[in-house]
Amino acid sequence: MPNEPQAPLEQRSQSGGALRSPWLLVLAALAALPLRAQEPAPAPTPPAVRAERDAAQARLAAAKAEREARLKAEFEAATVELRAAVVRYAAELQRLQEARVPREQWPPHPNAQHYARFEALAREDQPDALRWCLGAIGQLATTPAEAAERKADVYARLVVVHPDQPWMPEVARWLQSDASPGGLGFERANLLLATLSDATTVKANRAAALAARAAILAPRLDPDSRAEHARVVRELAEKHSDTPAGASAKGALFQAEHLAPGRTPPDVEAVDTEGRRFRLSDYRGKVLVLDFWGFWCGPCVRSLPDLAQLAARHAGDPFALVGVATDDDLATFRERAREAQVSWRNAWAGGTRGEWPVSWGVQRYPTIYVFDAQGTVRFVDVRGEELARAVRTLIEEQRAREARSAR
Repeated sequence: MPNEPQAPLEQRSQSGGALRSPWLLVLAALAALPLRAQEPAPAPTPPAVRAERDAAQARLAAAKAEREARLKAEFEAATVELRAAVVRYAAELQRLQEARVPREQWPPHPNAQHYARFEALAREDQPDALRWCLGAIGQLATTPAEAAERKADVYARLVVVHPDQPWMPEVARWLQSDASPGGLGFERANLLLATLSDATTVKANRAAALAARAAILAPRLDPDSRAEHARVVRELAEKHSDTPAGASAKGALFQAEHLAPGRTPPDVEAVDTEGRRFRLSDYRGKVLVLDFWGFWCGPCVRSLPDLAQLAARHAGDPFALVGVATDDDLATFRERAREAQVSWRNAWAGGTRGEWPVSWGVQRYPTIYVFDAQGTVRFVDVRGEELARAVRTLIEEQRAREARSAR
């Protein structure tokens, strides 16, 4: 069933819209709050007033801690009961399957039956219950539009009240997935992710929110989205390069600045699978095919015969084929390389999160760069006959250049 059209967040209310809490309205209204005029410094607080204030704050903190402990205990008790129900449910399903009872006659999953109890805790902003509800909403017998509204409410409570929870990176990834038209839609997911990135004080949470925003902004072509995508990616690269998302963003920027056709990347020093050091610049004067690959990658393995033929065909030409191996175990790689007759040099990256593939922003495998003899990128991700043709063209260019130099 297609989603029903949704009114803008700022036009929705508890009484007139489907939202179950004011949190989304709070998010939409944040930008409209006026700045408070600068006030004069307050007069010194008398000691007695200060003591009473401190005592009141201590009472509030104690009450808050007591409430959180009570809600946590209620969540844990509900979880114990749910687990027992799931065990009984699994046994009942096995009996029904053995009796060949049609699936439509099976009982509902216990998550649906216990949802109301967890939802009551979630409405009191118990963080574990909110997280549980996000995962269970899809098992409820609701329309896609109703499920989206329930999720929007839970997401909003999480990003406003609990932005520093250690599992918020997972929530950011869920929001990224729910940004599709069949989920929350781009506008609401983007607003929630932006709120999380601004509200959290945990660096990993902010990086995850920024990475999710970058992912949902990337396909959008309007100028505002393109500008915001560039800003988010640059912040990830510059301020969060010590996180996986930041390192990937830094690699994406490196690709755009140094690895597009016509660009010459900075030199790279690497160690090959035999333990020998070399530099990318060692191959100046030759046409170079640089292949990021691994035996774990099916398309990479299927391309090996073509690469072997390419290397053999140009054995006497100013040409080199170099792989960047992203397998996890060096000994296993060496054994498989011998079996597959991989005779060309391979740099050892030690996995897809190795320094070279990450710093170059490699996301797809295989990724192939073809450099001319001057070290300039000329072709990207060409394969098969297209790769063979690119190599022939560049070798002919280099032969012509050498002939002119010899005159």
